[in-house]
Amino acid sequence: MAKQNWQVVSKKDFLGQGDWSREYYEGLLVVNHGEQGYDLGVELEGEQVLKVDRASADEIEDRVQYWGARLEDIRKEYGVRDNRTAEFYGG
Repeated sequence: MAKQNWQVVSKKDFLGQGDWSREYYEGLLVVNHGEQGYDLGVELEGEQVLKVDRASADEIEDRVQYWGARLEDIRKEYGVRDNRTAEFYGG
């Protein structure tokens, strides 16, 4: 994973930058910028988003799958507690 372009931004700023947004997987946000493509971000704690990638319309499906498979690892690295896991184990 190339981290050099990753940027932590507020969720409000991330979602407010595009024409529309969608949460493909719990914690993976995608914002459409029309002709400029799509931004992909991983939801962190405290209303923050880690902006991880930009994709064209032709690339977006592959990128969503790529980042969806890495969500858990990224969120752990940034100290995000997975509430679903905690609830399952009584945490």
